[in-house]
Amino acid sequence: MALHPVEAAPVPARHVTLDTAWMARLSDVDAFVRDTGRLPGGATGNPAERRLFRWLENQLRRQRAGGMSASEDQILRSTLSDLFPAPRRARSWESMAREIEEFAREYRRLPRASGPGTPGEKRLAAWMGAQACSRGNGSLSTRQEWVLDQLLRHRADDRVRSHRAAPVAEAPAP
Repeated sequence: MALHPVEAAPVPARHVTLDTAWMARLSDVDAFVRDTGRLPGGATGNPAERRLFRWLENQLRRQRAGGMSASEDQILRSTLSDLFPAPRRARSWESMAREIEEFAREYRRLPRASGPGTPGEKRLAAWMGAQACSRGNGSLSTRQEWVLDQLLRHRADDRVRSHRAAPVAEAPAP
């Protein structure tokens, strides 16, 4: 009995493994973020962007659920941290209050959140608004409340605010 050699299946010229496809897709996400400065979105008219969004969303879901290999997890974390610089350390409450005070001294008014303004003015206005809310819910210290009161005294000097009417002088009695 003669044995016939089994012919091996031809090897494709380019064998794509799951790992290769995974790395290629991660590379696509990386390129997208570097080109646009943002993560891909799911509510866009661009089908390629939606595919990247869904893929990244699935990877993050797998990562949270612990269903990702250690090497994939490490590569994903590394890539995402490279795409987005580490957040700056939050400014201290006191340093933000000093910025507001300097702004009020220079411009003779508090920062405004709307309309044209100086660079960084809207950020300062948003911080002031957040502090007013914090004061309302009692989460500021007594010292912070006092400093906030001092900052808000500039509001009376803000001549641009049209909703603040000047005090009306009483008419002399007849």
